[in-house]
Amino acid sequence: MPANIEKRLFELLDPLYETGTTGSSKGWQAVLKEMSDIFSSGPAAFAGYSLSTDTFDVVASTYSAEALFEYNLRFRLASPFHTQITKMRPGEFFWRKRDKSDVEFLKSEIYRDFLKREGVYDLVYFVLLDHKGCTYGVTFSRPNARRAFTDEDIKNIKVLLPHLGRALRVYLCAQEMRDENARLVETLSKIQRSILFIDRSARVVYSNDSAVKALARRDGLELDRNGVLFASLSKDERHLKGLLENVFDPAGETNGHGEVMPISRPSGLRPLQILLSPFHTITSGPNAITAALLVVYDPEQNIEPVNTVLSRMYDLTPAEARLAALIAEGRSLREAGQTLAITQDTVRTHLKRIFAKTRTNRQSDLTTLILNSPAALKNI
Repeated sequence: MPANIEKRLFELLDPLYETGTTGSSKGWQAVLKEMSDIFSSGPAAFAGYSLSTDTFDVVASTYSAEALFEYNLRFRLASPFHTQITKMRPGEFFWRKRDKSDVEFLKSEIYRDFLKREGVYDLVYFVLLDHKGCTYGVTFSRPNARRAFTDEDIKNIKVLLPHLGRALRVYLCAQEMRDENARLVETLSKIQRSILFIDRSARVVYSNDSAVKALARRDGLELDRNGVLFASLSKDERHLKGLLENVFDPAGETNGHGEVMPISRPSGLRPLQILLSPFHTITSGPNAITAALLVVYDPEQNIEPVNTVLSRMYDLTPAEARLAALIAEGRSLREAGQTLAITQDTVRTHLKRIFAKTRTNRQSDLTTLILNSPAALKNI
């Protein structure tokens, strides 16, 4: 291997593994561009192939977006080497010059109408890894016969492949964790109760949208400038600290449901009720965080059902759904009628139809039904 190529490959390892750990599409784009320069490649790409959908998912590419779209739409299945490439396993590679004759290739539709225009005469595709039903690989290209890949070029590329495969696997696993975390955050944001994760020192690790709003009111529970949770009143703060110690103490007397306590509010409103429960799945390692779940129940909070969900679930008219939502919030029939600007006769008519459609007979049953249904979630 030429000394200059060996030096550049060695210098590429740090950014390659960093991209695998914390990477984005821009990071992989930069790595791919550097590899293309090292190997004197024309258009190149990282891609994953799904056997179940028979499609390629591009991680990074130096082809234009228009070229990739055209390839998938028109040329993917017409390619004379599509079947061979999609059946390859990790460690195998396709080399156009070796696997398809010039005569066959130069007459093919994909070369005449696509690859020639993109400046691709010779190309190689290396399968790097299998990951959850997809095979991932990298492809490089050369523009003409005089600059086609040689055995020495292939040998040089293969030196980098083990590192590229490991970095790509780390990236895919990390991306799955980021996606899973995003789904969890979105799920918790739909819950109208205040939910927080706190560590042993009461520092808030996570809070959903409802909790952020509740803490901003500084009425019972607050955050200091370091993100540490504390009770607004000193007597409750002492109790809260003791509760935390008990919850995080392996020898503590916390039952399976955690600890509960009331939190007084400076505003004079009814106390908050909190449930503090440790997570039972504990990770290990130098950066592991032992955390607990804190759920805050506010007796003054109106859980606002989503009218459109009520309409879909129980076939309610818009007017009936609005009335059902107000009842679930704890409004009296008179208050609901005033809010909706309708008479009490109309309120009673709507309520009768709501009872029939929801198979309930009392307002309390209707409220329980709604607050235990998807209608109690936000942003459906």
